Amino acid sequence: MNKHLSAIDVLISGLLESRAFLIVGLSVASGYTTFTGLTLYMSWWPIALILTTAVQSLIVISTLQLTMTHWRASRRRALLRLA
Repeated sequence: MNKHLSAIDVLISGLLESRAFLIVGLSVASGYTTFTGLTLYMSWWPIALILTTAVQSLIVISTLQLTMTHWRASRRRALLRLA
């Protein structure tokens, strides 16, 4: 077995550990399903796109707010984990 990680392995593991990557990835997937569902009930797709953007913005903002609250509550534990 090769014990050295390739650059692609390092890149993929770095992306998977990145919270921003996860938030954006899940937001895109959720936005797609929201947009698809709204277009079933609305005849004009730009309104569905605007509503999807609004819903996804609220979800991402609340996710970031919860993350920051958790970060402040456990700052010492998180800093010890990074060390």
